[in-house]
Amino acid sequence: RFFKLAVLVCLVSVTAHAQTQMQGKVTTNNAYRLAVALEELQWSGGSVTPEKRAVLTELLEAIRQDLAFSGYFKIVRFDSLYLKLMGTSQMDRKGWSHLGAEYLGTGSVTASGDGYRLLLKLEGTLTGEVIFEKSFTGLWERSRQTAHQVAGEIIYYLWGGRTLIFETQIVATWQKGKAKNLYLFDYD
Repeated sequence: RFFKLAVLVCLVSVTAHAQTQMQGKVTTNNAYRLAVALEELQWSGGSVTPEKRAVLTELLEAIRQDLAFSGYFKIVRFDSLYLKLMGTSQMDRKGWSHLGAEYLGTGSVTASGDGYRLLLKLEGTLTGEVIFEKSFTGLWERSRQTAHQVAGEIIYYLWGGRTLIFETQIVATWQKGKAKNLYLFDYD
């Protein structure tokens, strides 16, 4: 059921000048990628402001991007034409399966203190088997961290291994004149 991770080959050539320059090429084989659909996150618990709705959209897109970046997954997107052709107004597991999704993630979000609580359920589209149902908490202004955590959990439950790429942060310095700046950012 689980497939081995594609072998990652990294060819790095380093040339030495006044500063070191690195050039590289990363290639992978065409390993099987699981097809995953993630439905729009549902807000539960009253009205949601446009700003919070924008955060929910960003959260969902960041999860999708992380999963696609991992190389383990192919993201299946909603197709309104499918609904028209099938004569239905709502997507269900069977519909996602017809679009090629093997797994479906659904989530609801509620306010919690200064942040939110995301309840995410991942299930097989053919059998309806619940792979996991888990709660995540986060702050509105740090939704990308929650997205990275969610993507890591999906990888763990579907592939059986932990990855730290989504939790990796990079530190860089920049000097202009006598002033030095320190920057901290995510891998993406």
